[in-house]
Amino acid sequence: MNRYLIPLIILFAFIAFATPAHAQSKVLMEAPPAAGGFSAARLARLDSGMNAWVQQKWVNGSAVLIVDIPGMLTT
Repeated sequence: MNRYLIPLIILFAFIAFATPAHAQSKVLMEAPPAAGGFSAARLARLDSGMNAWVQQKWVNGSAVLIVDIPGMLTT
């Protein structure tokens, strides 16, 4: 019983305090890749590559998260 109690308390604390109560939800809207500063051709290449992995049964499925952090990749 104690084995599961501590992780459960930690999980509850993380969920309760990770997002402030006053935070508003933001609705994501569909936009062209150029609006976010991304190349449509490179995103299409990534999509076809991930689909190829699924078709060849190297993975059961895939999801990609692309994050743009200003100044991270530019020098």
